[in-house]
Amino acid sequence: MKPHYSESSVQPVSASKLGDNQMIFTYRVPLESMYFSPGVDYQAQAGILRVVIGRCRIRTTCTVMSQHSKLSDDGMAEVHLPYHGEKVVVIHADKEQVVHL
Repeated sequence: MKPHYSESSVQPVSASKLGDNQMIFTYRVPLESMYFSPGVDYQAQAGILRVVIGRCRIRTTCTVMSQHSKLSDDGMAEVHLPYHGEKVVVIHADKEQVVHL
């Protein structure tokens, strides 16, 4: 899980609980000419859910653990992730961001 985007390039980032074992994670997809964000990779360990926003070169095969299920007209991506009460931390290229549910 290697972070590619700075914190400021994907804001606003938010999360909300969806039922007992799931959450909705949203972020702004940066506008780029040669790359795009198909979704996120994540890892749950020791009570922390770490999320890294994926970045892929266009016209290549690229996979992420969870693809965005919705991309709004204003560039906001929505990703469904498993959630069991962990602290949510987004790992950016320049810093870590705690996201409160």
